Amino acid sequence: MRNRHLAVIPLAALLLTACTSATDTAPLTTPTPEPTATATPTPAAGDFAWLNRHDSSFNSGDAYYEMVYRNHGGLLLKTDYATAAQTVVCTVPGCTHDSADCPAWFPGRYSYYCPFTAGGAVYVLNATLFHTDRTWEEYREEYLTPQLDSTDLTPEELEAHYYGLWQQQSAAPQVYRLTDDGKTCIDLPAESVDYEFVFCDDAALYGVMTSGNNGQNTKAVRVDLTTGALQSVPLEPTEYFVTCYDGALLTVRYVTDAPLPDDFEQFRAAVQSATVEFDRYDPRTGERRKLIERPYNIADERFSGYLGTHNGKLYFEEREALQGGGYNRGALQEYDPADGSTATVWDAPTAGSNLWDYRDTDTNVLPARGSRAEDWLWLYGTDGAVGGNNCYLMNAAARELVPITQRLKNYAYNIPPSLLAQTADGRWLLWTESNDENEHVAYGLIAPNDFAAGSTDYTPVEMWAG
Repeated sequence: MRNRHLAVIPLAALLLTACTSATDTAPLTTPTPEPTATATPTPAAGDFAWLNRHDSSFNSGDAYYEMVYRNHGGLLLKTDYATAAQTVVCTVPGCTHDSADCPAWFPGRYSYYCPFTAGGAVYVLNATLFHTDRTWEEYREEYLTPQLDSTDLTPEELEAHYYGLWQQQSAAPQVYRLTDDGKTCIDLPAESVDYEFVFCDDAALYGVMTSGNNGQNTKAVRVDLTTGALQSVPLEPTEYFVTCYDGALLTVRYVTDAPLPDDFEQFRAAVQSATVEFDRYDPRTGERRKLIERPYNIADERFSGYLGTHNGKLYFEEREALQGGGYNRGALQEYDPADGSTATVWDAPTAGSNLWDYRDTDTNVLPARGSRAEDWLWLYGTDGAVGGNNCYLMNAAARELVPITQRLKNYAYNIPPSLLAQTADGRWLLWTESNDENEHVAYGLIAPNDFAAGSTDYTPVEMWAG
């Protein structure tokens, strides 16, 4: 089963969570600047969409795109929600879908490619984590030759594997646009390798990077999908992209009385008096709306307990840091920016369910450009023996908890089906059956209310049999 994580790596992962003694307690005197709009607004081009870089997949609302392994490379498949059929994203007659002659096949590690749709076209981002300047001969000698006597692969298979990796890792950052009979390639500027591209609209990709000793320095860029041109995107100090929200992006940033210092000890002292602000921000126009400002919390430094969004509301968990590390979990709060109200979902996690968690992007994979309105939140949990085996659905209106009793067939562990996407018409696409190699053998479509009632009457997807 694929690992499922948050869409953007939290900046908290780049900050040390241990609370250290303050070495500089001088008052902070220079206010954080007020947000400013971009000097050259970019026309809006549709809603924003999230690129699932961790699963190499994309939900367009009418189809689910995913990269899978094929002949020492990656192959792009499409599950069409209307026809309930999975096919290769290739219409070339007689194509075997196992070489660069196929528009949907790519050399190298398949999980480093990420598909997405924009403006009615299908794209694939070459987003490898590793880059090399070596020639093929140098790369072969360093990586392939030592493996010749320690693998079950034939020399020809081994060469195909490593040559594909070299092709992928030696290429400049690229975006491919698929066509009926092939694919065109857009070479991105070399500096784009420093950015993590996790959002797009119909005209561009959007990436963000962090730097500095404490990871608090952030930069963002926009890459035009027609020309490959890179443009800086204005951000407030420490601002970071979180997820799609209300036709724009949800961002988070520290608000302080003065710029945060780069020195580690001084940063640790200064950040404890900060607040954490969440904004709706459209980087194309500079339009910004403050949603909520929360106190800094050492138990979740960067996000102050933020768990996700649902139906336009933000969910936060109150947390108490423990002396030796970790935290105690407290109330789950639902905040509605529309009227500024806060409602308590529960005062503390239900007894015996202390590991339940609502995680927005990996359990509510909603349409990229569809409605985010739905009845159910998927609460991910475990009994401590197997991750994800103790999951519940919660009715967003009634806050009623319903155990998920359905199981993923033929999987190594006793866990529920995996929620892959929500269609634009409100159904869920689930991975329903596995095999001894934990492959995706069967998918099914079902209405959330039916699934919540315990039904397994899925509309089966006709899986590609290649």
